[in-house]
Amino acid sequence: MAREDREANRQEAKRERDKAETRAQSAAARERAKAEPDQQRARESRGKATRKAQEVRGLKRRTGEGSWEGSRPAAGDGASTREELYAEAQRLDIEGRSSMNKAELERAIKRTK
Repeated sequence: MAREDREANRQEAKRERDKAETRAQSAAARERAKAEPDQQRARESRGKATRKAQEVRGLKRRTGEGSWEGSRPAAGDGASTREELYAEAQRLDIEGRSSMNKAELERAIKRTK
């Protein structure tokens, strides 16, 4: 009798685990379905932003605002990225540039010029 009870308990526990797994899978599917519209909107927004940026670049190019001289920020004005400053430091052959942060690169470039 005890063996039959244990077997019945095991089978009941397995059924409960299976039910719980099915509920979890259903909940996950519902969450994915809810997230899909948000993800679609995000993809569309990124596409719109990219198209707008391309449009602005094209307008600048046609009006001459995008020329190299006019569009390049001067070192030290805070508008350059670290990568741009690093490239300028590399061009100027500033030693220790790889370990410098943005502010340090700006100062080193200013001192060199």
